[in-house]
Amino acid sequence: AETVALRLSNYLSDKGHELHILTINSKDQLSQRLNTEVRFTTFNKKRIISSLIPLIRFMRTENIDCFVANMWPLTVVSVIANFFCSGFRQKLFLIEHCNLGEEFKRRSKLFRLLLRLSISILYNRVHKVIAVSNGVREDLIRRGLRREKTKVIYDPAYPTLAKNKDNDEEGEKKWFKQDCLKLSSVGHLKKQKNYPNLINAIDILKNEKKINCQLVIAGEGSEKNKIKALINKKQLTNEITLVGSISNSISLMEASDLLVLSSSYEGFGMVIVEALSLGKTVVSTNCPSGPSEIIGDNEFGYLCRVDNPSDLAAKIEYAKENNFDPEKLINHSKEFSLDKIGPLYEAILDTSN
Repeated sequence: AETVALRLSNYLSDKGHELHILTINSKDQLSQRLNTEVRFTTFNKKRIISSLIPLIRFMRTENIDCFVANMWPLTVVSVIANFFCSGFRQKLFLIEHCNLGEEFKRRSKLFRLLLRLSISILYNRVHKVIAVSNGVREDLIRRGLRREKTKVIYDPAYPTLAKNKDNDEEGEKKWFKQDCLKLSSVGHLKKQKNYPNLINAIDILKNEKKINCQLVIAGEGSEKNKIKALINKKQLTNEITLVGSISNSISLMEASDLLVLSSSYEGFGMVIVEALSLGKTVVSTNCPSGPSEIIGDNEFGYLCRVDNPSDLAAKIEYAKENNFDPEKLINHSKEFSLDKIGPLYEAILDTSN
């Protein structure tokens, strides 16, 4: 969501629009990547709800045409703040990046009821709700959002991502230690990404299929210790490397043979588009919501069943011998480029509509 906000802000700024980014707490690295013309303000609050009063004050004092809020519950706080600014002219837009039904399906019934009420009551009060995939949109509709209030706009990526690493120290890093099947996976180390699924698939590739492979996982998160413990338990320390958070995941994907996404659910799956832009074949779980919308029915990549290590291993084995034409993948990735997606946002935010 941060990446999308940054890319869209810089794009709209380049088109002559005035942008102002707000954050709950400090994001110095984010502000450094924004165009100099984009204003940046942080409320320096530790809790989202604590930003309500300063947000109301901001909406009332700033001359705003459109206010865009990203992700529940920031969206909810923004709608509530907007209620206190009913006499002002700004139009409120929400962008939902996550499949909320999957994200919170293990929470209490009371929590899920409040989630549903917040969507059915508050989301229907805004000008438009943008979903980053059709799956996210349908999930919101199931929770009470009126269909006519929604529009699907995919997350924007750059069509020539590989060229952005020219001056990056990681561009020349040797990610893989041996001549083998090189696999990369990029994402936060949290339950959603289901890395145990991928680790068990690597175990099958090594011990049952006798395939010499190496997997490099980039990311940090709350599940890191559990993931490391499972790698040690499976005796896969030579096959799987955790490199932590890296500033340029493109260099890792470029050095690999395949990108693998093992998630239980996604909102969109930006990393898939990034891999396609490099001409890399992708193996992904057919999870809700984004992967199948990006790569189709095995048209631009390979899909496997969710939380099924055997099927994931089989698809990796098949992809090893059946890579897609890189030019075909690169051309497809351009459908998700900022040049394609940016104008869609520019049109929907046009205050003359």
